[in-house]
Amino acid sequence: VTVVDVNNHPPQFTQYTYQSSINDDLPVQSSVLQVLATDGDLGENGRITYTIVDGNKEGWRPIRFTF
Repeated sequence: VTVVDVNNHPPQFTQYTYQSSINDDLPVQSSVLQVLATDGDLGENGRITYTIVDGNKEGWRPIRFTF
């Protein structure tokens, strides 16, 4: 048995927090923030997926990412 890689490296983000403000008339599909992370794992284990999972009721939209 040869183990090539396991998912043992968490993603490393280039910043601890990310913040962006946008106008309410920003066109749909506009880029509002770039988040960058790297992962030391190989292949599929090194793939990072960002997902918006929630916002809040006060009009602010804090975003938590899952990876």
